[in-house]
Amino acid sequence: MSDGIPPPGQWDAPAGVQPVRPPAPVEAVPVGVRAALLAGVAGWRARRPARRRADVSDALTEARFRVLFEASPVGIGLSDERGVFVAVNPAMCRLFGRPAEELLGRSAAPFHHPDDRHVHAASTRLITGAEDGVGRVQKRYVRPDGTVRTAWLTLTHVTGPDERPWTLAHVQDVTERVAAEQALRESQETVLAVARLVRRIRSGDDVRGTILEAVRALGGASSAHLVEYEDAPVGPGARAGDGPTPAPGLVVTAGVGAHPTGVRTPLGAASACAEVARTGRPLFLADPAADPLLAGDLLAALGARSVLVHPVQSGDATLGVLVVAWDDRVDSVSDHRAATVGLLADETALALDNEALLRRLERTAATDALTGLPNRRSWEADLPSQIASARRTGAPLSVAVADLDHFKAYNDTFGHQAGDDLLRRFAAVCTEVLREPDVVARWGGEEFVIALPACPEAHAQRVLDRLRAAVPEDQTCSIGLAVWDGVETPDELLARADAALYRAKALGRDTVVSAAAGGDSGTSIAATPVHR
Repeated sequence: MSDGIPPPGQWDAPAGVQPVRPPAPVEAVPVGVRAALLAGVAGWRARRPARRRADVSDALTEARFRVLFEASPVGIGLSDERGVFVAVNPAMCRLFGRPAEELLGRSAAPFHHPDDRHVHAASTRLITGAEDGVGRVQKRYVRPDGTVRTAWLTLTHVTGPDERPWTLAHVQDVTERVAAEQALRESQETVLAVARLVRRIRSGDDVRGTILEAVRALGGASSAHLVEYEDAPVGPGARAGDGPTPAPGLVVTAGVGAHPTGVRTPLGAASACAEVARTGRPLFLADPAADPLLAGDLLAALGARSVLVHPVQSGDATLGVLVVAWDDRVDSVSDHRAATVGLLADETALALDNEALLRRLERTAATDALTGLPNRRSWEADLPSQIASARRTGAPLSVAVADLDHFKAYNDTFGHQAGDDLLRRFAAVCTEVLREPDVVARWGGEEFVIALPACPEAHAQRVLDRLRAAVPEDQTCSIGLAVWDGVETPDELLARADAALYRAKALGRDTVVSAAAGGDSGTSIAATPVHR
């Protein structure tokens, strides 16, 4: 038995509490139930006459509660009116990286990340200021080894001995999820930056600067530079002119971030640029200041802590190298960053055919990172084309909005990773069920939009019902359907489909509902449930 919970008898269950079944996984136990369990067991002894001892039913209830408390994968902590822990479960100890004896009798304040201590001080205000009496906040904790873990807390007040306000905390470790979300945000910001650069390419700006800006953004670097040969490329594919070709040197021809343009390095020098130019192999230096391969003059000009040098090759000929630098030390370069730099090095070597680059970057900007489906931006660009085609051919165009039912509850019960997996699997189901000319995109959250060209309403209902029945993990979805009436705008068509979706939700979910032609705010929607 963990030391994080008082020994038997210290917390006695209230009279009248019925024996319970073996506990379900904690994700499926509502917060209110867990709070009631802790509050009831913690506060009962103070309210119960000292002469009355726990009977067999009390002992059984307490034993079962202990199983629930200690087996929970979510951290649970109970603190008194002073903010001092009186009970912690093993999951809480794992999050803090400390045994129970280091937590009991102490406040959580010393374990907070220094930048989050003001959040801890405001915990009581979070609870009292919440409409439902449940405070919700994200905090970071520092373990004894210095690692930082991010946690999502739900806080509520419970009644302790002598009616004193105690605080019950459920703490979920979300470190990996927060890191993934941060990576996604950075990716989205990068895509927007790249889209701006594409416009510069269209305007005829110098390709070198445009590509280097993309390299820096996509690599999360401080600076990026192109180093080229002063006289000629080298390697098996290099072309020989009339007479002997002089041994070329290397010169920085363009850069963003730092400005060492014009810095020269002899090809025969012991430098990272020369080494990569000769071998054609990328080289990463986590600590270039301690590595003799990076020329001192270039290192001084960059002022970098870590450097990636990547060859720029066309066939067998090496045309130059890309130098990507970080002001802060980087211990390793992720596969994604390395692949991105390699891709842009290839594009540099091919002189960045503007149209090819534009297509590549636009495809990146138009894809949802989680599901691989087209994103909202792509959908908004495609739907007018679908309508134009329907107007030109006279073929029907069906548009639908699908929403996974009770997705938030699924997320809360099984965790965000399971929620992400469900979204990915549903996206895969969509591509399997729908026809090749059909288009499905992630609109946002758990909502997906679908275009069914040359598909009349009755057939669209059958297709969408097959999709509804194929939702993974025994989950369900609701779908609103609208057929283009021949005159409405893309926004109006999508609004009718969205209103039909709300009607499907109102009808009990897990159904396909078709909107009436010409409906505007849902008032004239004709419910046509395919399945209930």
